[in-house]
Amino acid sequence: MDFGKLNRAFVSSKLGKKEVAVRMNCSRTTLDNLLQGGDAKISTLESFAKAIGVDIRMFFDPADASSPEPPVSSSPPLNEELIRLRSENSLLRDLLDDAMEKLRSGMAVDEKGAVGGQVA
Repeated sequence: MDFGKLNRAFVSSKLGKKEVAVRMNCSRTTLDNLLQGGDAKISTLESFAKAIGVDIRMFFDPADASSPEPPVSSSPPLNEELIRLRSENSLLRDLLDDAMEKLRSGMAVDEKGAVGGQVA
C-alpha cells in the first residue's frame, strides 16, 4: 500500500481530520494512525476512501501516478453497499468485543452493551 498516495488524497480532499473521522465513523486517533502508516484493517481503508471520495484501489495501484481522482467503477452502488456493510460489520465486532471484555471482568451487560452491576 502506498501511504504517500493516501496522504496526498487526504490533502487533496481539503477536509479536516475531524470531518474525515466523523465520515468514517471512527476516532481521530484511528485516522491519525492510518495516515501515519500504522496497521489498518481493510474496512478502515474502505471507510477512509469513501469519506474522502476516492476509490480504495488508488492506494494499491502502482500504475496510478498519485492522482486522487478515483477510477471509474463498473458498479458503484454495489461497491458502496459493500463498504457500508464492512463498516457496519466492523462496528458490530467492536461492540461485541467491548461487551465480552465487560463480561470477562465480571460486569453485567444488557443486550445494548450497557453495564449494570456485578454478574451474579
